[in-house]
Amino acid sequence: MPILSGQKLVTRDQRLKVDKSTHFFSGLRNRISNLQGFTLIELLIVVAIIGILSTIVLANYNSFGTRQEVKNAAGKLKSELRKYQNFAISGQKTPNPSDTDCQDTGILQYYAIALNSTEFRAYLLCDPAPALDLVPDHNYPWSGSVVVENFGYTGSVSGSCSGIVIFFKPVNENIDLWCGIGSVPPGADRVFIQLKDSNSTTRYRVYVTLAGEIYDERQP
Repeated sequence: MPILSGQKLVTRDQRLKVDKSTHFFSGLRNRISNLQGFTLIELLIVVAIIGILSTIVLANYNSFGTRQEVKNAAGKLKSELRKYQNFAISGQKTPNPSDTDCQDTGILQYYAIALNSTEFRAYLLCDPAPALDLVPDHNYPWSGSVVVENFGYTGSVSGSCSGIVIFFKPVNENIDLWCGIGSVPPGADRVFIQLKDSNSTTRYRVYVTLAGEIYDERQP
């Protein structure tokens, strides 16, 4: 039977639906009011987890930046070596406009690149003129935390050097490689310069072969 409710008649089923809805929201309000906040221990645990994750992310970011610095330094060194190799192959006798010691009548002998732990030096020799020290090429072509770790030679024999000298010669002439003040021993077909970051966590080698290849490799 319809039930009078205010000015409207409602059925019993409609009345039951209203009661159920009212009961649901009343119960929900009670549950929400009974909820408690985080305890101090729970907050400390969350903060600790966030700190650990932040440390891991920051360490990975710094490691990536360090690897890129050493890789970029190896790339710049390769670029400089290839520049002088190209000068030699093309027979260019005046790499810098201010250089006048290598006269047009002279015969290009080689470009010599001498590297030790602190300096990158480039020389040009034209016969009969004396060797020309190509100023200002007295420093490695990078700045920052990358340093030269060591030098060496590899092939069927291998060893270390106090420094290396690379003689780039005109086209159709062989490259000469020196370890210290003398030619690399028989069986060695390449020399290398090993670079590292200041923390010694990342290393790259730049190789120059007797065949004229110049490339780099990341070291384990």
